[in-house]
Amino acid sequence: MSFQNNISLLTPVVKHLIIINVLIMLLSATPSDILGIDIQNTFALHYWKASNFYPFQLITHQFLHANLAHIFFNMFMLFSFGPAIEYRMGPVKFIGFYLLCGIGAGMAEELTWNFDSVIQELNRLADVTCQTGQSISFPDGSVKTPSEFIEFKDMVFCRRFAAVGASGALMGVFAATALFYPNVNTYFLFIPFPIKAKYMVVIFFLLDMGLGFNSVEGDTVAHFAHVGGLIMGFLLIFLWRFTHRSN
Repeated sequence: MSFQNNISLLTPVVKHLIIINVLIMLLSATPSDILGIDIQNTFALHYWKASNFYPFQLITHQFLHANLAHIFFNMFMLFSFGPAIEYRMGPVKFIGFYLLCGIGAGMAEELTWNFDSVIQELNRLADVTCQTGQSISFPDGSVKTPSEFIEFKDMVFCRRFAAVGASGALMGVFAATALFYPNVNTYFLFIPFPIKAKYMVVIFFLLDMGLGFNSVEGDTVAHFAHVGGLIMGFLLIFLWRFTHRSN
């Protein structure tokens, strides 16, 4: 996905973001026993009720990626749209904007997890076993005491729910593109004709909302995180415009 603009060179923040993401991708490929730390487990975004959740993960997850295809498309999007937005905002404002959009995406994902059927059922069973003191029986015939079930619930939370990637932050960058350059032509994947940014951003929003509410089996994309990053991008720009106008 890209658009033509007059920013011919990489701007400083975009260049360093790409370098950092690539370096962390290479570091993630190093076995954890050599590093002495499991990067994905420590720095990916986890469910807020899991024991391996830390608030800093709202930022660090933005620099982790699942595979080469994931980082390639994200960094290509940053390369395509980031310089024009950094040039418009300035380096300091741009990096703040980028990270806040990623945080907004992470918070949207946390909110989405709260409605996950597995999480809701485990929380319900945990409340029951804690209130009654009764053990929980599983379909395979195994039985867990209240304390064992709490440990089991946390294990599921830790292993099943995790999010990585800069996509949410980049959706915020694209929101800025649609506001600052609404009529610029953008190109998406294999669509052979250009689409103006102001229309493309609507397409993205509707597509992610639709896929978020009607998930397809095997789809591992955090669609509501995309929506969260997009909304955060719009809100930040409107807030800055209002503040600037007030001053």
